[in-house]
Amino acid sequence: MEALSDIRPDILQDVGLLQAEAVTTPLLPGIKFSAEAGNALPNPAPYRRLIGRFLYLGFTKPDIAHATQQLSQYLQHPCKEHWDAATHVIRYLKGTMTKGLFFPVAGPLELRAYCDADWACCKDTRRSLIGYCIFFGHGLISWKTKIQITVSRSTVEAEYRSMGAATCELTWVYNIMHDLQFYLIAKAFEQFGEPNFSALRDMFQPPTRPNANFASSSRQEVKHEVIYVDDDEVIEVVEVSLGFEEIRNNHIVAFT
Repeated sequence: MEALSDIRPDILQDVGLLQAEAVTTPLLPGIKFSAEAGNALPNPAPYRRLIGRFLYLGFTKPDIAHATQQLSQYLQHPCKEHWDAATHVIRYLKGTMTKGLFFPVAGPLELRAYCDADWACCKDTRRSLIGYCIFFGHGLISWKTKIQITVSRSTVEAEYRSMGAATCELTWVYNIMHDLQFYLIAKAFEQFGEPNFSALRDMFQPPTRPNANFASSSRQEVKHEVIYVDDDEVIEVVEVSLGFEEIRNNHIVAFT
């Protein structure tokens, strides 16, 4: 983390924001970007270089993962709105230079994954955003934010794909830990909400709606691990157990 802290003042100096006031969020709340946000920057090179630095810092700064993903979509023709948002990220980094990932010595031998989706959030393609993060004990070890490659027709479909991606990553991490002789409990949590409940329950029941075959592959990715479904909203799984977590307790909110 010391090397990364040394880099951040250089970023501030390159864009002339050494004296700028720090902000508390990577992006303005509720902001949505578009490829047609205005006139393209006359020279996109500084913007591209800045996003490249964000990608590098993102290896140990999961809190800028969502902002970096959003801004990296416009490397070809960045506009002033995108540049302003990128400088907002820099001001956020200025206020968090001393903060980083923390891995406590003590903690439960447990993997916990949180996943969520932002349905049709892309203004240009109407594709959905998925995000997940995985904790080993109390330490964050894996995270991802990405736009889905296909268009989801409903929030449930978007949640299907989010759960499928998170379960694949969680199972992969679990198997690595098992090979290292760490015998763990693995759990996955969806953000609490009625659409999410529908997605979770449908994962383990035959589809009843005409358009419910959209996520058969994601459904099988998760269902592959299931041995029992409880009626009390708790799903017991061989290696991965799924459940709900309310938004105020959910770490995934920052990734979508």
